[in-house]
Amino acid sequence: MKRFIILFSVALVSVMCFAQKANISKAKSFVEAEENPNYDEAKSLIEAALLDESTREQAKTVWTAGYVYEKSAMASASSQDWVNAGLDALKAYDYYVKAYNLDLQPNAKGKVKPVYGKKIQESMMKIYKYGLLVNYSVEMQNNQNWTNAYNTMDKHVSMLDLPLMMVDPKVFANDTSLRKNDTYYGYVYWAGRFAYNGEMYNEVIKQFSKLKGTGYNEQAAYEFIAGAYDNLKDSENYLKTLKEGSTVFPQSEYLINNLIIYYTEKNQKEEAINYLNIAINNNPTPQLYNVLGTIYRNDEIFDKALTYFTKAVELNPDYSNANYNIGEIYYTMGELINEANMKINDQNTLKIKNAERLEKYMMAVPYMEKAYELNNEDADALRVLKMIYYRIKLLNPKYQPKHSIL
Repeated sequence: MKRFIILFSVALVSVMCFAQKANISKAKSFVEAEENPNYDEAKSLIEAALLDESTREQAKTVWTAGYVYEKSAMASASSQDWVNAGLDALKAYDYYVKAYNLDLQPNAKGKVKPVYGKKIQESMMKIYKYGLLVNYSVEMQNNQNWTNAYNTMDKHVSMLDLPLMMVDPKVFANDTSLRKNDTYYGYVYWAGRFAYNGEMYNEVIKQFSKLKGTGYNEQAAYEFIAGAYDNLKDSENYLKTLKEGSTVFPQSEYLINNLIIYYTEKNQKEEAINYLNIAINNNPTPQLYNVLGTIYRNDEIFDKALTYFTKAVELNPDYSNANYNIGEIYYTMGELINEANMKINDQNTLKIKNAERLEKYMMAVPYMEKAYELNNEDADALRVLKMIYYRIKLLNPKYQPKHSIL
């Protein structure tokens, strides 16, 4: 009786295996039909084979699954249905990777005789070149589905590094569309952006690190990497990235400003000034001089602050921030004289000091007016300008302000 049950079970398994093999062949023929290919029926048949223990771990089954979904993806892409094309391409991708690995398993005699390698390579190259995953990723971005947008773009850029793409190295090398050029690095950049929007900061670092040394958007890469480390509260790598990036890209306000903020918050102003001077030597910009002037302004070293703010204005007369800073310092100097005057009783001395005070306010006027004219939505510039006009009118009632803002 037991023998009968065992034999019956073996026969049943054989029947099931035969049925699934038939389904695999049918699935392939459904997608290859010249007229009215039936992708849904093909998917149903191959999924049944993938669930059956007798066929699910066979390279032929898994390769056929990849082939079915690839064909379906291409059909959707032809009508620009990028969502369904992408969903099918993602499945094809995973099945092809699995099929490639199964195809490398030794047979019953212990020998490795791959059958599907070149077919898989050809199919994966096609998925890459048609941008099926890229277009799906963009659709996910439009829906602000950052996780799917990132994961899909990451799969796309990772394809060129898959071992299966090198089954025939000559084919890979001769196809210029598979080069790591600006188009490729553009996809890497957007993968990093999607990761940043999705707050996947380790993935941000992974993607943007690939752009270092490529000449493609490297400044932005350093800025995003620094931002990722900052969000991860990794102060050591945050500082390291700021220092490295600001040395390579001294024109980056983000890198320099955050490096200065870091050092000033740590009360390491000498380090801040040192890196600013290095950056200025590499690339003297109005912004860098303005930042350096701000450090001295905060320490009330007005003469040095004015020197650097003035250099910023010399490089760019329409730089609103530097004009404001010069005007603000002269106004502050006038206010300090005003405070000191309250302790003076001698009228002759007071007259001299008020003249000095008026001189400082008058020196502030053209810079603060320029700052206000360049940015009339700057509430601080408007407030200080009003105060300057008011102070001057008290000291010289005949003075006529340029702007009627009192």
